[in-house]
Amino acid sequence: MDKVVGMKRNKDTVRTLSNQSGYLIPNQAVAFDKGAHQKCGEVLAQGPVIFIKIKNKKHWPIEYVSDNVRALGYAPGEWMHKDFFYEKIIHPEDIKSLKEAIHQKQKTGFNNFGQEYRIVSADGKIKWVYHHIIFEKNQLGQIHGYGGYLIDITDQRKKEENWRMAQIVFENTVEGIVVTDLEGTIQWVNAAFTKITGYTAQEAIGQNPRILKSERHTKAFYEKMWDDLIQKGRWQGEIWNRRKNGETYPEWMVITTIYDVDGNPVQYVSVFNDITEYMQKEQHIRYQAYHDALTGLPNRILFKDRLNLAISHAHKHSKMLAVMLLDLDRFKRVNDTLGYALGDILLQSVAERLKSLITEGNTVARLSADEFIFIIEDINRVQDVIKIANRILHSFEEPFLLEG
Repeated sequence: MDKVVGMKRNKDTVRTLSNQSGYLIPNQAVAFDKGAHQKCGEVLAQGPVIFIKIKNKKHWPIEYVSDNVRALGYAPGEWMHKDFFYEKIIHPEDIKSLKEAIHQKQKTGFNNFGQEYRIVSADGKIKWVYHHIIFEKNQLGQIHGYGGYLIDITDQRKKEENWRMAQIVFENTVEGIVVTDLEGTIQWVNAAFTKITGYTAQEAIGQNPRILKSERHTKAFYEKMWDDLIQKGRWQGEIWNRRKNGETYPEWMVITTIYDVDGNPVQYVSVFNDITEYMQKEQHIRYQAYHDALTGLPNRILFKDRLNLAISHAHKHSKMLAVMLLDLDRFKRVNDTLGYALGDILLQSVAERLKSLITEGNTVARLSADEFIFIIEDINRVQDVIKIANRILHSFEEPFLLEG
């Protein structure tokens, strides 16, 4: 707005309209008589700025309000009626703080100031307004009214509240969150990012996420990631990164493109979980599925898989293989006389001794309580198998020392 129509100087109603609210208001000393106020109200009828003049009397009667007060559900004449008071629409919890603010600013010599508070619209809804208040004084310096303007900031307050709640969620979530610009420069990280990676916000902001690169992935992996982001606006998958202390770790990551109102990409948001514990549990479960819980040897399932592979290998390379079964005689007597606890320790000791007797690439598995089975591969002569069998049997001549 380049100028305001109806401008007229008047010593006792001079006020300064500023652009503190974020809306374009002429930043110069201006004065309005009632007619000027009305003409200005006509010009601004469709705008967000509601001009208002309040008398400095009990309960604050209204001398003038611009026509766009209708946005709050009120007719201008309703506000300027002799039986209507501005104090009537201020939220009861905010009246005291507003009066205290006016008193404090007046006491400290301010001529104008801004205050946010709640009012009640005509339909009973609570609205937040920004009120820029200008003290209007007579020639003796006495305040006879309050000029200024109102702006409905309800939506702005809601957005601020939503953002505040979002920040609380972001700061307290267990997932790491990173916000970058389109060039990949880190703009913001949450507390979980620091906990997972070891980098503080101060260390990370301004850097590129490459500081986390583990060198475990190929160039093609990252090219596919960027292709998905550009074409689909989203990428998700498992990725290995590196903590500040040099340790590599697996993450499940989702990267999303943020667009502006015109559909142009403006930022990327990455949300990730450290899945180290999950993978360890998964590996443990997989291990338990294929290994004997007591001895750690391959169980019947893994033995069958390895036997099938060994047979295929032997056929392909025209090699021999051997399968040997070992049964522990009188093992039940050990359990019956010494107890199951010592029996378990004996089985564990047997398993360790048997593993030490076979070379890498061969297998010893536990089939049942006292049965063990061997797969011996790449045999050149039958005599080699006999030697291995004898070595296993002779190993039992050495006693087992059990503690427990």
